[in-house]
Amino acid sequence: MISQQTAVGKVNGESLEAADFERRVSDQEAMMSQNMPGNTLDAESKQYIREQVWNSFINEQITKVEYAKLGIVVTEAELADQYYGKHPHPMVLQQFGNPQTGEYNPEAVRAIPQQIRQSGAQGEELRRQLIRFEQGLTESLLDEKYKSLLKQGVYYPKWLAAQQETEGKELANISYVNVPYATVADSTVKVSASEINDYIQKHKSAFEMEEGRNIEYITFDALPSAADSAAALAELNSLKAELDTMKM
Repeated sequence: MISQQTAVGKVNGESLEAADFERRVSDQEAMMSQNMPGNTLDAESKQYIREQVWNSFINEQITKVEYAKLGIVVTEAELADQYYGKHPHPMVLQQFGNPQTGEYNPEAVRAIPQQIRQSGAQGEELRRQLIRFEQGLTESLLDEKYKSLLKQGVYYPKWLAAQQETEGKELANISYVNVPYATVADSTVKVSASEINDYIQKHKSAFEMEEGRNIEYITFDALPSAADSAAALAELNSLKAELDTMKM
């Protein structure tokens, strides 16, 4: 039986089905087309989108494992605050703000779910777009939390920063004398064997060498065994008997 492969790839044991991949590509193409009205996506742009979708899937599968380990989540209350709080998320402002005035009306956004329900089948595509947007917003918030956690986990003392800044501004004049070893005659320096051995013992690690090669081999004795000799003699006797019966 020939099995049909339906996944375009697998990351951390999670497969990306071809149908899901194509849906993501279509969503990205639609989004890019909205941002560039009047322009047609060329082959290069479409290829870039496909690569971006696959890289996004890789990042998604890798980061979600780290989020789970660290307990990083985005609650419904946090998500709602990005829409209706005092400081809406930049993605929300860009998506739902008035493109002419730049104004953002949170009450108009609140009314979108009701509009979708009233639109029936026509609102299905708008509902899918809203779901995809919230997924992207959630991923962005998770990423922000993760990066903030990494940033807060690195401690850089203020005194060290101030010291490095001060040292970077300081100037100094120095004088030094250089006596090359080549100017010292070897005959003037006597090194005993015990001194050499003492130095080697104290610096063994400096003289360690990694194994350069590893050879394994098998030897075979070229001399015939007793069984070989007996077999050869029997063969000769057999040939001799045949020769004796031949008439000249």
